[in-house]
Amino acid sequence: MKKQTTVAELKEYFQKHYGYISLELTDKEIYEKLKRYNFTGCSLSKSADLLADYILANNLGDVQE
Repeated sequence: MKKQTTVAELKEYFQKHYGYISLELTDKEIYEKLKRYNFTGCSLSKSADLLADYILANNLGDVQE
């Protein structure tokens, strides 16, 4: 059974690998996205990819150069 990704793990990974995208979602919002979009069945890197896509597609963060 795969280990479920926690919000803290996802935020840390996201900030390290996607630091150019502002992460303005609360922990609760991230947790809800993990559950709603079934990120929990994905690897940490895939979850971060999906979160980045979600943020950018919904204009919820800015891309910094």
